[in-house]
Amino acid sequence: MIKTEAHNGTDTERRKIRQVVRQLAEQDYEVQAEVRGLSIPPALKPSGIIPDIVATENGQILIVEVKTPGGVKKSKDRLKTLAELAEQRADVRLRLVVTKPRKE
Repeated sequence: MIKTEAHNGTDTERRKIRQVVRQLAEQDYEVQAEVRGLSIPPALKPSGIIPDIVATENGQILIVEVKTPGGVKKSKDRLKTLAELAEQRADVRLRLVVTKPRKE
């Protein structure tokens, strides 16, 4: 089953989402993400998936998913669905950000 609720992943994923949001905002993207002060992205039709980040600039839409290395495999179906949605529209791109494991 594909997870459709807003992001509630690992602490590592949440930290990386905040970092990516800051970077995109600095590049003048209009950003939606489950981060304090921003609105949560809308569910993508027809999948019902709520992406980690949706950023827009000049009519282009960037969907960003943030995963830990182990989360990529667990989210295979979700990522495949998002890739298919992005492939169907010329104005949508999908970016997968994989976090680095923390050094102990």
